[in-house]
Amino acid sequence: MNSAGLTTKSELDYFARLMDYRGIRGEVNILPLSDKFLWTSRVTSHVPLKAVSSEINRDSIVNSVTVNTPNVIRLRL
Repeated sequence: MNSAGLTTKSELDYFARLMDYRGIRGEVNILPLSDKFLWTSRVTSHVPLKAVSSEINRDSIVNSVTVNTPNVIRLRL
């Protein structure tokens, strides 16, 4: 993405900047299984594997929980 000229860390940051959104944001992955869905939430994103452990911290975990809790409650997961 950076080779193509993207100047932000990720597409998520790009769209946030494009829409002038400054609130909390994160990524959710949903995998459909036979009769249910597996939801996962990223604590890190778009970082080299060797940097993942240093990116996991209290703030990144709280951010992930904050992004996903309303969906879990709303969908009764």
